[in-house]
Amino acid sequence: MFVKLTTKPGRDTEPATDPLVMLLACHVRIRDHLALAKRLVDAVEPSPDEVMEAAAALLRYFGQALPLHILDEDVTLREALMVMGRPVADEAVHAITTMTAEHSVIEPMIDEAMKQWQSLIEQPHLLPQLRHELTRDTLRLSTLLEAHLSAEEKQIFPLIHKVLTEDERAELARRMRERRQAG
Repeated sequence: MFVKLTTKPGRDTEPATDPLVMLLACHVRIRDHLALAKRLVDAVEPSPDEVMEAAAALLRYFGQALPLHILDEDVTLREALMVMGRPVADEAVHAITTMTAEHSVIEPMIDEAMKQWQSLIEQPHLLPQLRHELTRDTLRLSTLLEAHLSAEEKQIFPLIHKVLTEDERAELARRMRERRQAG
């Protein structure tokens, strides 16, 4: 079955205490779901249940979990790294500003894909008719997100342990967990 994800969404038995580990785990899940989107458009004669299950998983992740991750980065991480008076290199400030700007470009692309996934949940037999548009959108989204994730991992995430104190990292992780519990 092509719907299976590499990593299983769910809760660990112990809450994560390192925000870097939490953010990187989100990146793994983003990549897993992008791979699922690719498998969906490449599937040859999938059953209606497979199409619906894949589309539902994509809709759920990109509609519920990813927005929380974006808030983790745009609000919580940005605030922690950009605290008034904290010495942060100009390159880091530029990278953080770029990250936020890229999210505003990525989100409308995700919204478009979500409309198509919703259509497939309701009418899985539409996959052949939607395949061309879904393939294009999946490629665009995958290309943009992979560059975006890689830049965050190279330019921003290392600052978490370099700039933040242990207490600040613990607070960052707590706020991220709290966001998920509220959501």
